[in-house]
This record gives sequence, structure tokens and C-alpha cells, in this order.
Amino acid sequence: MTGKCDNSETATGARPIAGIRERRSRVHCIVNEAAISVTANVLLAAGAVPSMSHDPQEVVGFTKSSDALSVNLGMLTASKRDAINTAVGTACDNGIPWVLDPALANRSESRLKFCETLLDRHPQVIRGNATEIDSLCRRMNLTRLDLACSQPIVVMTTGETDQIISHEHTRELAIGHTWMESVTGMGCALSALLAAFLTVIDNAFEAAVEIAQLYGAIGRAAATRSGGPGTFLGHFLDGLYAESVL
Repeated sequence: MTGKCDNSETATGARPIAGIRERRSRVHCIVNEAAISVTANVLLAAGAVPSMSHDPQEVVGFTKSSDALSVNLGMLTASKRDAINTAVGTACDNGIPWVLDPALANRSESRLKFCETLLDRHPQVIRGNATEIDSLCRRMNLTRLDLACSQPIVVMTTGETDQIISHEHTRELAIGHTWMESVTGMGCALSALLAAFLTVIDNAFEAAVEIAQLYGAIGRAAATRSGGPGTFLGHFLDGLYAESVL
């Protein structure tokens, strides 16, 4: 599962977040409209360069000129489905790593079916909450481990405890803060930042573990400085920016 990566570790050797800033990793995001601002700001704080177009006439150019792709299934429309199919095809044809975020797939049978067809095009990682991931697994009559082994793909389930599964390894991390669930788009932004990590880490499981640790630690630290979800987001962005420029 390789893509446009500098080497088998990171662009700077030890700190992938610094490698993203040094490289100015370009991440094209197809994300629901409610999460565009948070997702873009998280990527910018990390030193990445986001683009957000989901116009089917533009998506080839934006995807082809990016280093990674993040696909979020929130607020689907017929036009967005076309754009996703085109973007994923472009990523696959050009060796660009991509992440699938099955946002609210558990609420819609047609969205679950669409998600299943996208899995056939081998994203490096699928990242969702437990309800989303488990709904997809039930539809496919698979466990999370079966899903990871059948593609192969890294299955990243986030929540109170993050679980990351590949066909070889499993890791669980209990980190972060409950306010992360009270800010619209934090999960969507996590998927996009994970895509950025894939531009500097040539191992999808390691990239998922790295981003889970970093995102959770910054979230926990931000909460200690905040009075609630509103101030939390600002402190989170500041913490992410500080981490990337150390």
C-alpha cells in the first residue's frame, strides 16, 4: 500500500507532522459542507495545502495535482457521487494514497452500498466511528479484522477508544477528549489529516497510529486550556500548529 511517499519512514525521519509542513503536502478533500472550514483549518495548521472542490469537471485536475485524497460521504448528492468516483479513479490511476470516511453510512442503505463499492477500489485506510464501521461490516458479513484482511485495508475506528487494525497488527489507544465529539467536523478533519500523514509515512497502519496519538494528545491538551467546545477548537488548532513547527 504505497503512494507518493518520500521513503519508508517520514520526510524528516522522526516527526511526520514536521514532514508534512516541510513538504507542503497537498490534500484534496471531498467533504461534507458542514465540515469544510474545520477540515481546511486543521490541514493548514499542520502545514498541509488543502483543496475542496467536488465539481466533477474539476476533480480530476485537483486530485491529480495532489499528494493524497480524503473522501467523506457526508451530505451526498448525485453530483458528489460522480465526483467521488472520478476522484478515486484518478487517485488509483496515479498512485495517490486515499482515505475513505463513511460518514453516517449507518443511516442510509444507499450510502452503505456506495461505501462498499468504494472499498473495492482499495483505499489505504477507512476511518469512521464504531457505528459507521460496524454497520458496514454487518452489511458485508465481516468482522473488523475480516474487513482489514479481505482488501487488505487499515480499519481505523475512532471514539472513546481508537482501534486500528491491519491484516498484521491491531492497536488500541484511549486518548483524546469528549469535546472532540462536540465540534462539527473533527472526525472529518482527522480523516483528511490522516491522508496528509500518508504522504510522509509509507505504511498505512503506522500512519493511522501516529495520527491517532497526535490528534488525541493535542485534543487532551487543548481541553485543559478551554472552557468548552467553542474555545476548544481554537486551542486545538494552536496546538496542532505548534506541534508542526517545533
